Amino acid sequence: MTFETDIQKYFGKIGSREEAVKVIREAAYICFFVAAIRIGALFLFGRDATGQAAVYYADASVYVVLGLLLFFLKSRVAAVLLLVVSVVVVGLTLANLAGVGFGGGNNVVVAALVAYAAFRAVQGTVSLNRRVASSTE
Repeated sequence: MTFETDIQKYFGKIGSREEAVKVIREAAYICFFVAAIRIGALFLFGRDATGQAAVYYADASVYVVLGLLLFFLKSRVAAVLLLVVSVVVVGLTLANLAGVGFGGGNNVVVAALVAYAAFRAVQGTVSLNRRVASSTE
C-alpha cells in the first residue's frame, strides 16, 4: 500500500458496502478499546481517590453498549449517539486542559480519535443504509 491509498482509506469516500461495514466495525473496536482503557486504569490505579469510580464504570458502559450496537446492528442511532458523546468528551477534555476542572480525562489524542471514529461511523451507517435501501427498490 502506498501513502496515498492509506490516506484515502481513512479520509476518503466510503465506496462500497464492505467499506461501510469495515468503518463501522473499526469504530466499534475503538469503543471497546476506550472502555478497556477506562476499566483498566481504574483497576491498575486502584480506588479512585476522588471517588469517581462510578463515573469510570458508567463511561465504559456507554462505550461498550454503543460499540455493541454498532458492531451487531450497524445502528445509525448508535453512531449519532457515539458522535454526541465523543464531542462532549472532546469539549470536556479541552476544558480540563484549559484549567476549568470539570473532571474527566486530559488525553486529547484519545478524545479526538474517538470523535473521528464516531464521525466515520455515522458516515458508514448512513452509507450502508442508503445502499441497502437502494438495493431493495
